[in-house]
Amino acid sequence: MTKLSGQDIPTLFEAFDSRTEILETDEGDFLAWIVDGSDARKIYPKLRKLSKIEVDKADKYLIFITYSGEEFEYVVARNKWRYPKIKFNRVTAYRI
Repeated sequence: MTKLSGQDIPTLFEAFDSRTEILETDEGDFLAWIVDGSDARKIYPKLRKLSKIEVDKADKYLIFITYSGEEFEYVVARNKWRYPKIKFNRVTAYRI
């Protein structure tokens, strides 16, 4: 059995439907929590209060913004404004 790093759901995600996935990295396996759709959009205002680490606009259709909290990092993935027909909103959290 693989030991996972961090098994407590982030406080920001407690009020929303989320799912979990295991992220496999060179440093070990990590548990990630994912919130999609309109619930993800509701989390954005709370994330903006955290420290912004990185903004990645390299993808043609999506923007990835990484925020850091005390225990977790949050990655926001959303469609770029020039592609409004693509309705994609996701927040992924993992323990740091």
